Amino acid sequence: MGGSVPRVLHIITSLEVGGAEKMLCKVVEELSSAGFACVVISLKAPGPLARILKERGVQVYSLGLGSLVDVPRALIRLAKLLRELKPDLVQTWLYHADLLGTVAIWLARVRCRLLWNIRCSGIDFSLYSKSTRIAVSILARISRYPDGILVNSQAGLTEHISYGYRPKRWRLIPNGFDLKEFKPDAVARARIRGDLGIPGDGFVVGMVARFDPMKDHRTLLDAATIVVARCGRTSFVLCGRGVDHSNEVLVTHSAYQTGRVRLLGERSDVSAILASLDVLVLPSLFGEGFPNVLGEAMACGVPCIVTQVGDCSAIIGNSGLLIPFQSPEALAQAIEALRDESDDEASRRRVDARRRVLENFDVHVIGKQYAAEYTGVLNS
Repeated sequence: MGGSVPRVLHIITSLEVGGAEKMLCKVVEELSSAGFACVVISLKAPGPLARILKERGVQVYSLGLGSLVDVPRALIRLAKLLRELKPDLVQTWLYHADLLGTVAIWLARVRCRLLWNIRCSGIDFSLYSKSTRIAVSILARISRYPDGILVNSQAGLTEHISYGYRPKRWRLIPNGFDLKEFKPDAVARARIRGDLGIPGDGFVVGMVARFDPMKDHRTLLDAATIVVARCGRTSFVLCGRGVDHSNEVLVTHSAYQTGRVRLLGERSDVSAILASLDVLVLPSLFGEGFPNVLGEAMACGVPCIVTQVGDCSAIIGNSGLLIPFQSPEALAQAIEALRDESDDEASRRRVDARRRVLENFDVHVIGKQYAAEYTGVLNS
């Protein structure tokens, strides 16, 4: 990596399209502008975001980790890269990268600063691989080793203290959003609605999330059934990995049978999809720290309906509505309440949503916080 500029190596589990992965891309871009030299290593095979990073001139390595049997080989390769790249600071993202990155530093015997990055809160470990539960248990025991732990939510910080994490220091840096990419866009709104066959004056509810137990798509579909039965002018647009016509859970649901639900799968034009919505719903049950999609939707002037998970309530403030977990009727009523607001009330919510992102979560400001944190760690 050479030269006198600070050298930062980011290690992440994968470069698929996800909240942590997208935030890493934003941070790397902001750090590059601030004079840091960044390299990214994905433990798994290259994902879509690897191409985007490479197009921006970022060096990307992939270790091809596919299962537990690949771990020894991946660790050896990672340790070799650490010796070759000689980073000043290693930033790991997500549990498996936190653990493998730390072990690789020990194996390589390199002198560098180390920061972990926690992006979630309150995971139901019974729904995921045993390796995740084991990784968290080990990480809690060795959490004094890194120079600090970054979190993107107060909920995540509090939850991991309960897991036994005792780092030298915590640093809370929220997610940041590009207000030029995510913004109200009447042209995109009309185009997306036209493509989907939705009237321009129809009320559109969206959910942008991968198909995962934590996201609770079922509650949204149950609520959609209620809303459509009461008033037919509301449409529902769902997109994300696994949210398509091959998903039997979704296509066999009664809400889909009404013809008012569109399943778009994973999309690359999320900013346009969000701009086409009147409200975004995130009925998650657990696991969320600071969901990127909330900030992205709010930056587009879209109010959000959320559950009390992670920092969601604090993020939306008075611009959106809070609902209980797994309550289709409560969600239906919240959707109907926003649909039936006056033009002035709806406009106030849209303006307030974008203002909150502008004042608190501008990506350039968040990027400076990462740069300041790294500089402080390197100079300590």
